[in-house]
Amino acid sequence: KKKKMTKNKERGFLKAEEYIELTLKEKDRLTKDTTKYTLEYTEDPTKHSGCGAACAIQLRVEVRGEKVEAYYTPINIQEYGKIQLVIKKYDKGRVSKRMHEMQVGQKVECRGPQQHFEYKENTYKTIGMICGGTGITPCLQVIQTILSNPKDETNIHLIYANKNHDDILLKNTLDNLEMTDGRFHVFYTIENEDTAKRNWPYGRGRITLDMIRIWIPNTTETNKVLLCGNRHMIQELCGAYYKRGQQKEALQGLLAKAGFAWKQIHQF
Repeated sequence: KKKKMTKNKERGFLKAEEYIELTLKEKDRLTKDTTKYTLEYTEDPTKHSGCGAACAIQLRVEVRGEKVEAYYTPINIQEYGKIQLVIKKYDKGRVSKRMHEMQVGQKVECRGPQQHFEYKENTYKTIGMICGGTGITPCLQVIQTILSNPKDETNIHLIYANKNHDDILLKNTLDNLEMTDGRFHVFYTIENEDTAKRNWPYGRGRITLDMIRIWIPNTTETNKVLLCGNRHMIQELCGAYYKRGQQKEALQGLLAKAGFAWKQIHQF
């Protein structure tokens, strides 16, 4: 089933129903299988993409003569004339493998944006976020939107889980945001404990109930918890994995034990 694209609220260079060509400007390897791609809009570098908080875009590439598509979340919604994507290469991911093979200067088709979560300043006193791996990208959009607005008093508490220490994406960016803005707090946890650096001050192992209770306490101030991770992680947090908007049973899992309800949860 095709996802419906939303019209740009501000007329950015992206088009909702029509693909445009962007130029691959830079490739920056972040981990052994994850790369940051900078796609440039060469027609007008002063124009914004039109992406806001929690927006995804659709890429289309050609693989063996067939056009294939996939959705990704830009991480630079404050910038103009370009889109930056963090993409992990999967063995069965035809778009991610093709992007990994592409060379600087080649063209990529793109359209969008599609908004997954509508955010308005000061709607929530506190937002909790739990994500794993490349699931940091939609959460980072919301983080950037809040912290770029001095009038927004929302506090953000993020738990970011990864298998290995070297898998942590954009750690310098997250650490700098935490050091420079008291509204943002991040806690990391690493599943493979032996990969943790010496004197690692954060979590070890998978996300636990205690981590949630300490870092994302369920108080009247914690109105919303944003989730983005793989199926196994969502099952542990919610008791079951549902496609977005299709939750049918009562919330279970770690978040239920922490006292949360579905109405407080948004899954990217």
